Amino acid sequence: MSICGSYSDCSLWSSSCSGSVGRGSTLSLLAIVAFPLAGVLTFPEALAGFADPSVILIAALFVVGEGLSRTGVTYRVGDWLVKHSKSNPRRLLVLLMLTVAALGAVMSSTGVVAIFIPVVLSLAARMGISPRMLMMPLSMAALTSGMLTLIATAPNLIVDAELQRQGAGGFDFFSVTPFGLVILLLGIGYMLVVQRFLGGDETEGLGSGRDSFNDLLTRYEIESRTSRFRIGARSPLIGSAVAGIQFEDAPTFVLGVERKRFWQGTALLTEPDTVLKRGDTLILDLAPEGSKLVQLGLKYVGDSDRVFDDHARQLGMVEVVIPPDSRMVGQSVSELRFRSDHGVTVLGVRQAGRVVKGDPAYQRLRAGAVLLLACDWDAIRRLGEVTGDFLSMAPPRESDESAPAASRAPFALFSLALMVPLLLPFQP
Repeated sequence: MSICGSYSDCSLWSSSCSGSVGRGSTLSLLAIVAFPLAGVLTFPEALAGFADPSVILIAALFVVGEGLSRTGVTYRVGDWLVKHSKSNPRRLLVLLMLTVAALGAVMSSTGVVAIFIPVVLSLAARMGISPRMLMMPLSMAALTSGMLTLIATAPNLIVDAELQRQGAGGFDFFSVTPFGLVILLLGIGYMLVVQRFLGGDETEGLGSGRDSFNDLLTRYEIESRTSRFRIGARSPLIGSAVAGIQFEDAPTFVLGVERKRFWQGTALLTEPDTVLKRGDTLILDLAPEGSKLVQLGLKYVGDSDRVFDDHARQLGMVEVVIPPDSRMVGQSVSELRFRSDHGVTVLGVRQAGRVVKGDPAYQRLRAGAVLLLACDWDAIRRLGEVTGDFLSMAPPRESDESAPAASRAPFALFSLALMVPLLLPFQP
């Protein structure tokens, strides 16, 4: 079967099926994968329709970059950069360029840029600066990285092969490094000089018009309400699901469970069906009296004023408005079963522009009431799909760095580690 015949049949099939199965372009791309796997075509033949096979490579790199972003790996890199730069934009620029250049010295510069784009956007949002102030240094560092090692870019390998063919001996692995380091240092110095002219006065697209966690906590007058309690060895809560925990008459809610994991550090579990284990730490809102906690085998380990900041990529907050025609009008928060039906906790209520004092669970809601809810980011996204009962407002700025697949970070890192050696023969 000829290549033209194969793709002709594929195109006809895609056109006939696109209306009922999916877009024709999606089916065509699936065919590119299916033909080589079925032995109909070789991989070079399957990619012959592209001007350069690097198109597929670049697309795959952005997929890996998105995976690193959704698992929170890129944001942890950003945390490291912010910590060591001490939130100084000039120090951040230097660290960013050095990090990008070091990684680009052993892998594709295109891949490095694809991986660091979400990191740079996150850093810009966190520091309140324009992304343009970091995007240009990112690009320059990636380009300069091709001058640091023999394998950093394809022209180095081509020249080395030609020199060996002519009997000149070729290059060592670090032969070009001295020249590359000089160019890199000059590039860093140049970017430090022109950085102030890159951003201007704009910080567009950074969510600067939205509230932060601290803004919401201040607005609802929520201070020192959350505490941490560790589950003891003889606690009757061991083996129980979070949704089944009762604190009798106390208006206490479990915001989440902190559990130490070997590969993930301290993870925050927010699912209602999470089964409690010895050593878990409960994050409680409006904790009951000490005697009740002793009976449950819980030991106080400290306040959690920074719980939302510590776990901002998993635990979030959002405001919702009760419209006039909602069935929630006239009912109390406890009657509406927010925890069991939607997996969220009501932290506070505002009515007529004022914060409602006391336990929010027993407040009767009126039309126009605004509720502050705490839950994981997946639950917040599901709230946006609920219509009629309440309307979700714009999420806080921290939602931009949520990591919905944080538990899969090891797989993303494994993909990155596997990608580096695979990219060496395909340096752009």
